[in-house]
Amino acid sequence: MRERAPELTAGLMARVLAGAPTVAEAERRRAVLGRIRERQAADGCREAVSGGTRAAQFAPFDALEGFREKVAAVIEESRDDS
Repeated sequence: MRERAPELTAGLMARVLAGAPTVAEAERRRAVLGRIRERQAADGCREAVSGGTRAAQFAPFDALEGFREKVAAVIEESRDDS
């Protein structure tokens, strides 16, 4: 199932900017969010790709020695953190 990315509304932008720890960070976020709004206005909102489809891009790395073990370790770490 695909999910639509949320539209970057003025309210969402305000919440993101309000969470900035410094004035410089708020300005950086404002610039990034402005570029996102421009892209959304031109192309519309993007849709999230399902895990299985997205995972296919990493298939070439499967041939790397130790790749599966490293992936398993990262998954285990993420479970421990939650």
